[in-house]
Amino acid sequence: MTRIMAMIGDFTFSLDKKSFDTLSHTKEYSFAEIPKVNYYTGEQSVGKDIEELGITGTILTTKGGLDPLARLFAIADLKQSVPFIYGYGKVMGDFKITKIKEDLSLFLDDGVNVTVGFNVELKRVRE
Repeated sequence: MTRIMAMIGDFTFSLDKKSFDTLSHTKEYSFAEIPKVNYYTGEQSVGKDIEELGITGTILTTKGGLDPLARLFAIADLKQSVPFIYGYGKVMGDFKITKIKEDLSLFLDDGVNVTVGFNVELKRVRE
């Protein structure tokens, strides 16, 4: 049984094969300052909020395969929004992958790496 942590489109992070160490969720609220004569500056909500996710971790190639992030890169290459869903079923909404950083390390004598460190950044898409 696969223990799903989260899904980005059809890419699955799971405890069994491809897990992450941290997931950060940032939501930035937009306000404009309104100057007032002889009083404190006021603020007004403007625009839409900016919501971002950051996922970091390390995958062992013995569990996740030699190219464990290939499907994630393919999703990012489409430059389209995909749903982000927590493993327990909570749908966060549609996000676009804005950045993927991949670090290969612990190389064997045949040149094959044992670990893949990664950092994925996503931005929420609002209609």
